[in-house]
Amino acid sequence: MTAQLRNPQEEPNFHKYLRSEVINTASEAVLGDPSTAGQFIITDGQLIQNANGIPLYAVVEDRANSTVVKLKMDWSTTPATSGTFVFSGDTLEWSNPAITRPQNNVSTVEGYGVK
Repeated sequence: MTAQLRNPQEEPNFHKYLRSEVINTASEAVLGDPSTAGQFIITDGQLIQNANGIPLYAVVEDRANSTVVKLKMDWSTTPATSGTFVFSGDTLEWSNPAITRPQNNVSTVEGYGVK
């Protein structure tokens, strides 16, 4: 079973959905209209977008230093090598033992990323 992931935040991104910047390709993770929403599953801690039968894996960028609080997320044809995604109720969470965060939920401001 796959799911669409909607942004839970307020305007301007309320009711926008996760997808690839360039639909169904390895590119930046962004928010878009429901009609362009991607389809996702989590398998073995990997958030996977079904891009017309081709798996695209969510990869969260490495943290440059301890002051960085928002990490960019991209789609890749190869699995992520760090971090773990899980669904917790209707919330998407990402954790990495090397990074301490006050909450594990994935949040968005402009585009999609881990904050």
